[in-house]
Amino acid sequence: MKFGANTWIWFSPFTMAQLTTTAERMAEAGFDLIEFPIETIDGFDYAEAAAIARDHGLGTSTCAAMGPDRDLIHPDEAIRDNGLAYIRHCIEAAHTLGSSTLVGPIYSAVGRTWQATPDERSRDIGLLVRQLSKLAAYAADYGVTLCIEPLNR
Repeated sequence: MKFGANTWIWFSPFTMAQLTTTAERMAEAGFDLIEFPIETIDGFDYAEAAAIARDHGLGTSTCAAMGPDRDLIHPDEAIRDNGLAYIRHCIEAAHTLGSSTLVGPIYSAVGRTWQATPDERSRDIGLLVRQLSKLAAYAADYGVTLCIEPLNR
């Protein structure tokens, strides 16, 4: 069994400047993996981060940060499209980092709650299946498995 830790334990947002020290400390503590949250779509050098993780003997995992502007089942199509673009970016980042998984609540914005009629719920589930099907095919091209993290908080 391997053990890893998400960098959110120590920092958010996580930056390249924090990576070497964090990777060093994680390796010294006996962790096997470092999990990178993909917080933004720019400003992070995934190839360099992968090299730093490898240099410290750490494998990688990635997780998505689903904010209100990245909701795959939002009524606003522009928000849904932004969510699709963001998850595609996360898949590419995971691949570059050497991670075979992208974990997260990749169905809706974290913390979003709403009441739905049975018909609305059915519509949302159908939309989510279509969205995730597109993303799963894209992820397969990169050798990345999407791991849905259900949140109930």
